[in-house]
Amino acid sequence: MAFNSENRILLLIRVANGTMSVLLGHDAVDGAEAARFLNRLSESLTGAFGLESLQTT
Repeated sequence: MAFNSENRILLLIRVANGTMSVLLGHDAVDGAEAARFLNRLSESLTGAFGLESLQTT
């Protein structure tokens, strides 16, 4: 969970039962920024970013 200086929720990510829920505080985060963040997050998860070193040959 991430907060801004006014203690408003900026981001909350919850993972349970194989699903991920993302809550973005629209009053604190611009919609375009949120869309770019979610797109990048989706690409990173789909491409298993950061897991290259775990591949076996």
